[in-house]
Amino acid sequence: MSADVEARLRETLASLAADVEQSPSAYRRAQATWRRRERRRRVLLVVLATLVIGGADAVGLWVLNSGPEHAPVVFDGPAPVSR
Repeated sequence: MSADVEARLRETLASLAADVEQSPSAYRRAQATWRRRERRRRVLLVVLATLVIGGADAVGLWVLNSGPEHAPVVFDGPAPVSR
């Protein structure tokens, strides 16, 4: 970029920046928005994790309870011999 173009660009940006008025509470409002979004994101993650774990538990219990009544649940081998 040539020096002349750079100088004109600096002048233009400086004049635009001079017209901008700063709001005293702008940063606080932006920070509150960021915090609200982060909180919402975390709550959504907890709800989704709870739903996934609850759904897996429900399916597991349904599968365990849908088998034959007197069939062994975990092992298919013979019962251990007591002495």
